[in-house]
Amino acid sequence: MADLIGQSQYKDRIRGLVQGDDATPELWNGPLQDLINNDKFLNDTKLDKTEVATNGANKIPRLNAQGVGDFSITGQAASVADGSVTDTKIATAAVTTTKLADGAATDTKIGNRTINDNQAPMSNTGLLGALLNGLAYMIKAITGKSDWKTAPVKTIEQLNSEKANLNGGATFTNGHVVVDCGGSASECFIIARMDGGVSDEGGLVVDQGGPYRVRMTAQGSGADNGANNFNIKYEKAADKALAAKGKLNIQGFSQVKLGDLDVVSPNYLIRRSGKDANGIFTQVDYLRPDGTLAIRTNLTGAPDANGNYPTMTIKKYELDGSTLISNVSYPITYDGDGDYLNVG
Repeated sequence: MADLIGQSQYKDRIRGLVQGDDATPELWNGPLQDLINNDKFLNDTKLDKTEVATNGANKIPRLNAQGVGDFSITGQAASVADGSVTDTKIATAAVTTTKLADGAATDTKIGNRTINDNQAPMSNTGLLGALLNGLAYMIKAITGKSDWKTAPVKTIEQLNSEKANLNGGATFTNGHVVVDCGGSASECFIIARMDGGVSDEGGLVVDQGGPYRVRMTAQGSGADNGANNFNIKYEKAADKALAAKGKLNIQGFSQVKLGDLDVVSPNYLIRRSGKDANGIFTQVDYLRPDGTLAIRTNLTGAPDANGNYPTMTIKKYELDGSTLISNVSYPITYDGDGDYLNVG
């Protein structure tokens, strides 16, 4: 039995059978050969994906008007459909960066990204989303706000224009200088200090803009030798000369402690107790207006023949009336009539 061998030839028509045709091989083999030739042509000219990928040109079979197949290697194949390149295609490298034209990846094509300003930056290199998150995190840290988009109370330019030049002196107009320790248990001070501490050029000046002012300064070597001074001067602003008259008013206090000196308030309430056989009160209490104990004196030691005590003990208390500040005993001297002249 003979085989029909296909030839790579294409025909767009074959002979049709009509009434009266003989059932002979010569009549049937002709149309069958045309069909086999068409199959061979289509198989030979199908799209070779490997070849397209290798030479970079489209090679797609086309039929001319006569039904004869030819090829296009001029890039005239149909373009990629709109929206057919998805993020999955890019992620799997089905569409590589070399296939993208410069400027083709517009913001619209890149799509929206959501900022996470709680993600701290970890590196100078990373995905765009991670880098943007790090920038937003740092912006929030600079502004001190809870959201990176919230504007700060003052811009850096405003802070720069309002900053205090502490090296050359600072002037604050129509405002206050406040040191707020925020309830911290640690010490919190405003300190004006000069190296050496031997002059009174440094310190605190209270000035209302007039010809006189109050200046508070400290002097001394720093050693605990009694040579250290703290000075409050009422002076002329022009030349720092001591002014002739001025008042230092301390209001709202019943006791002011200045080293070993106490200024006793005239508003103390006096309470005497411990009356002995000679009619002498051996204890005197000085109470603040709020009733707390400020000072207590006691006559101590054995009385002499006249009933006079040789010493007086003086105790001083904090504002709570119970915490002892000092406890000192002084000798008492008397005159010839038995009246005391001096304590201490």
